[in-house]
Amino acid sequence: TITVKYQDKDGNKLLEDVLIEGKAGEIYKTEQKEIEKYKFIEIKGNKEGTITDDETIIYVYEKVLNGILNIKYIDIDTEQDITYKEGEEEKTYSYQIVGNVGDEYETQEKEIPYYILVKSTENQKGKLTEKEDTVVYSYRKLNFNFSVETTIENIKINGQSMKITDNKLAKVEIKSGEIKNSELIVTYNIKIKNEGELAGIAKILQTIPEGYEIIETPEYWKLYTQGKLSSELELDVGESRDLKLSIKWINKENNLGSKSSIAQIIETINTAKYEDTNIKDDKSEATVIVSIKTGETVSIMVIMMIIASLGICGYVSIVTIGKKGPEMKKIKFLSK
Repeated sequence: TITVKYQDKDGNKLLEDVLIEGKAGEIYKTEQKEIEKYKFIEIKGNKEGTITDDETIIYVYEKVLNGILNIKYIDIDTEQDITYKEGEEEKTYSYQIVGNVGDEYETQEKEIPYYILVKSTENQKGKLTEKEDTVVYSYRKLNFNFSVETTIENIKINGQSMKITDNKLAKVEIKSGEIKNSELIVTYNIKIKNEGELAGIAKILQTIPEGYEIIETPEYWKLYTQGKLSSELELDVGESRDLKLSIKWINKENNLGSKSSIAQIIETINTAKYEDTNIKDDKSEATVIVSIKTGETVSIMVIMMIIASLGICGYVSIVTIGKKGPEMKKIKFLSK
């Protein structure tokens, strides 16, 4: 009988003995076996030969110490593993290396869609140790940001362009006697810019100031609702687009004062489905103030409307300057 044993260095049994029975002179063969977490060191006896007498053959193994290394790819803001979809299943980029203590390893950063590597730990390569270790690659999401900026590009009074010193706030003075015959046209420039790191689409809503009417509508503007226009732009990273808007002031005495043109980004779209990271620059306005030219006669009707809007009751004396000199008039307001 040939008895085959599988033991560790201390003689501990790792597998059941294998018995090979035969007659003297017959040939025998034994087998080295793979044992999990152990590696073969030596054999005591002959692996194969001719049976002569009862014999014991021992396969000696040594326990392998495992080293474990975790490689993680995380979102630096959430400190969570970055995931991706594979069919209906959600998976992570992180993985684990299990090997023998002393085995060399080397890890690599990964190209992860819509992310950029910020930093990593210093143990990207080395040797496995008895102590479990971790390599961390930290990423941030690509920045996605569209901005809008509204400015006054041109103001024309009766066909003549007015000098603009402030493209966010302009004042127009009209003589009281020329209001009915004045033509005031304001042209705005609405700049939409992709200031992020992702291409995308922006939907813009443009509000027309009250007391103005549209006189020119380029094809990129669509009627959204009464007094509002909309536009949709697709912009690559760093790309910008200028939208023009020309509107005409409705020349009435009761249409004076400050009126603002407001452009706002109401929706953004990108393939990563990221939200706009800076909503503070999603809205912009520019203002035009129309007033009576200083020193000009103001009509009684306009003054009455102003005083009434302030809720003043009682008698008010108004001085108007006419061709014949000062003239006093009294108006009694009974209610607002």
